[in-house]
Amino acid sequence: MYYHHDYGIGHMLVSAIIHGLIYGLIFRIFRLIGLPGSLLFTVLIIAALWFWLGRKSRGIRL
Repeated sequence: MYYHHDYGIGHMLVSAIIHGLIYGLIFRIFRLIGLPGSLLFTVLIIAALWFWLGRKSRGIRL
């Protein structure tokens, strides 16, 4: 069976390493800013994504 995103084991390994580095950085930042800062940061990111995706789905450009 053919899959469109069948890049092989090399791509999977590189992708896993990059994602691990990104998540490690995010968790390190969350530890530095503490729980209140982490919650505020998370809410702001979700609000920004919700706003951006909402504008995009309505066809509104910045």
